[in-house]
Amino acid sequence: MEPNSLSLEWIGSEQTYLDSPSVEKLQHITVGRYGGNTGSGVHKNEDGLLVWQSSSWEFAALIDAHSSWDSAELIIATLKDKETSIKEILNSKIDVLFDPIQQFLLQLFKSEEFKSQCRALKGEASCLICIRKENVLWWFSVGDCQLYLIHDELEKWGQVSLNQRNFYEWIGKVNTFDKAVPCYSQRYYKLLNTKAKLHRRNNK
Repeated sequence: MEPNSLSLEWIGSEQTYLDSPSVEKLQHITVGRYGGNTGSGVHKNEDGLLVWQSSSWEFAALIDAHSSWDSAELIIATLKDKETSIKEILNSKIDVLFDPIQQFLLQLFKSEEFKSQCRALKGEASCLICIRKENVLWWFSVGDCQLYLIHDELEKWGQVSLNQRNFYEWIGKVNTFDKAVPCYSQRYYKLLNTKAKLHRRNNK
């Protein structure tokens, strides 16, 4: 493990966090998890996350699965299997980092091995992958997970949400990467300063 590196992996099948929100601090990353209220009929939590953090970057994969946990489990297992390669790219200089990571993730999700594994699943998931290095934020999104940047100056202009939710696009049994033209979004954002806070919200 790299010096000063931290990681967190979680899938809702392990701990649902129903009725009891969890807030966990990993150095300068705060992770909140909440599966919903059983009084409203919620009985399971199919979400998942994978967080890697070093002294110079953060990587977070946030997953909103449905019908089953299996799509969240597959996405996390696939990323973990390539952890060494992904971290090698993340440790690159910022001017040569983002194009290779985009190409790497697309090759991974478009691979016949991954698509074959998806066809055997019961469910599917929205997936949002975020990377921060220096003052640049990059994200890769399939589905309806939403990314927020909380900053006083930007809030005055109504600029809080960074990405647009795209419904009916998933990774899993129903798989955008199995289509002739996969639908996903990716973008860069230059952070104004370190006071900004990143949030992901999943409306359930």
